[in-house]
Amino acid sequence: MAAILFRGVRAFYQSWGQGQPIMLLHAGGSSSIQWSKVADQLAANHRIIAPDLLGFGATEPWPVPGNLTHDLQADLVAEVMRSENSAALDIVGHSYGGATAIRLFLGRPQLVRSLVLIEPIVSWLLRDAKDPLYEESVSVAQAFISNVDAG
Repeated sequence: MAAILFRGVRAFYQSWGQGQPIMLLHAGGSSSIQWSKVADQLAANHRIIAPDLLGFGATEPWPVPGNLTHDLQADLVAEVMRSENSAALDIVGHSYGGATAIRLFLGRPQLVRSLVLIEPIVSWLLRDAKDPLYEESVSVAQAFISNVDAG
């Protein structure tokens, strides 16, 4: 497992194989280990790079409460790419990692060769589009949090 220093935080990532690189971004509550079996299948023809996003896996948590955003996670991904001397990559993002992949593409499209999203968290797109479904997604999230708080 490789490590980089990202804005004072030790961040870790795994890599497998050789060839055309692919960046895999894990779901929330997971880590780069989520991609181990996928990487084993692809490593013969691809270099697989899978970071532990901030606060997940071996990567330290972000030290500023309330300031952990997908834009910040995308900055971390870009830094991992820089440490790997990677040009534009094929990016695969699952759930939380999908939202980070979108933010990477929106902020740095030159780093994204292609984008594959698996169950991405994109309710903020509804908010930005002023779609009434955004309020419904907020209501569902608030009910979930209330139920967790109630045990």
